[in-house]
Amino acid sequence: DFSDCIIWLTGNVAADQLEKLGKVIGFIQPKVEQGDIEETVESVLKSRYKPEFLDRIDEIVIAEQFEGDQMRQMVEVHINEFRRSMEDSLPRGKQFDLAVEPGAVDFILKKAKEDSDSARGIVRTIEKYLSDPLGNELVKNTITLGDRVEVAYEEGNDALSFYLLEGEGTVSDADKMAIFGDRDTGVGLGMQRRTARANALAKKQAKKRYSVTIEATSDNKLAAEAATIQHEAKEIFGLSIKQITLTTDGEPHSMTFIVEGIAEQMELFSESFKDAKIAEVKTPDGEAA
Repeated sequence: DFSDCIIWLTGNVAADQLEKLGKVIGFIQPKVEQGDIEETVESVLKSRYKPEFLDRIDEIVIAEQFEGDQMRQMVEVHINEFRRSMEDSLPRGKQFDLAVEPGAVDFILKKAKEDSDSARGIVRTIEKYLSDPLGNELVKNTITLGDRVEVAYEEGNDALSFYLLEGEGTVSDADKMAIFGDRDTGVGLGMQRRTARANALAKKQAKKRYSVTIEATSDNKLAAEAATIQHEAKEIFGLSIKQITLTTDGEPHSMTFIVEGIAEQMELFSESFKDAKIAEVKTPDGEAA
């Protein structure tokens, strides 16, 4: 029964026609407007599919073109996903820090645009210029536990530069442990590595205050959840608890913690406590507390 389902159909209808829109004979290349794209896609849809099929589709959504800032944000997202995947998959005792400088991000963006203005083009470019060269160094055991690798771009080169700073990275307690058996990788280990790095950053950066609110249907459930949050916020995520407020007039009962930390710590904290409502605390004049 699909009566309560939303079905998405995705495709690249009119891809060939859209590619030709910006290619004309002459020195001046026209800017392709979103209206031109929508008109072209709708025309191809009508020529390719029967009206009976199109009438059964409630809404047709045409994706907008990526702008420069949006493409750069996508590059940063994919780089962070690569870093996270690496942290989850590296064997115990192999942790190192990876820092990608803004110039390197710009270089990857430039090469991705030369490939194609798409997410697939970004992934291919990151593999070619970042993950593959880094993987080669890992295979050769050039990078060891506690190192820091800085990735930069030097003008005039057609590749990124990788600088190894021995012993200048962060090391999680888990990577120092001797574990017997095959449980030496996984998301749990990756989370410990990210937490260690975030806590190291917190020692160098200015902290902000955040509110963390949890709800429960009974005092007992609220107390159990609150005890877990208090312990993990301090002992695991390195947050400092500044204030606790309990609300029991009506259901659900709630408890709000005011904690102090940096954005990286709060991001990891929210992954572990997905039901908690987290917000940055602002002063009356709108500034961060």
